[in-house]
Amino acid sequence: MPDPTPPLAIAPSTLAAARVAVVFTDVVLRRLLFGVILVMTAVVVGVAGAAFFTSFEAIRDFAERSGGIRAEHAWLVPLLVDSFIFISSAADLWFTVTGAARSVDGWAQRTIIWSPKLLLALAASGSFALNIAHAAPTWAARGVAAIPPIALVLTFEILLAVVRRAAAARIARLSAHQDAGASEQPSVRTATT
Repeated sequence: MPDPTPPLAIAPSTLAAARVAVVFTDVVLRRLLFGVILVMTAVVVGVAGAAFFTSFEAIRDFAERSGGIRAEHAWLVPLLVDSFIFISSAADLWFTVTGAARSVDGWAQRTIIWSPKLLLALAASGSFALNIAHAAPTWAARGVAAIPPIALVLTFEILLAVVRRAAAARIARLSAHQDAGASEQPSVRTATT
C-alpha cells in the first residue's frame, strides 16, 4: 500500500545553500576549488596580459597616426582606455562584496550599482572601437582586431564572477557562524552609573 503522506518539499534555494555548505566544509573540495581558481587566475593573467599588450599597441599606433594627440604622448591613450576596464570591474567587485549598495537607498544606490557597469561598457566600447579603427578596412582584419578587447573584458569578468560567488559564499558562511556564536553566548550587561 502506498504511503499516504506526501513527500517533503524542499525549496530549491535551501538545496543550493546546502550544496554550498557541503562544498565549503569539505577540505578536499575547498582545495580543489582553490586550485581551479589559481589555474584560472594564471590563465586570465596570461590572456589579459596578451590582450592588453595587443590592444595597447593598436590603440597607441592609431593615436599616433590620428593627429588627435602629440605622437610622444600616444602611449597614454591605451592606458587611459584599457585601465578603466580593470578599474570598473574591481569597483564592481568591491561594491558587491562589501554590500555598499545595500547601505544606501534611492539615487545613491543606483549610482553604486550602475556606475561601474557603465564605466566598463564605455571603456570596453572605446577599446573595441579604437582597435577596429586601427585595423585595415577588411572584415578579416577588423574581426582579428576585435579579439583583444573582447578577450580582455570577458576573461577578467569571468574570473571576477567566480571571485564574487566565492566571496558571497564565504560571507554567508561567516555570517552563519557569527549568528550561531551570538545566539550561544549569554547576554552580559554591565551596570552603568
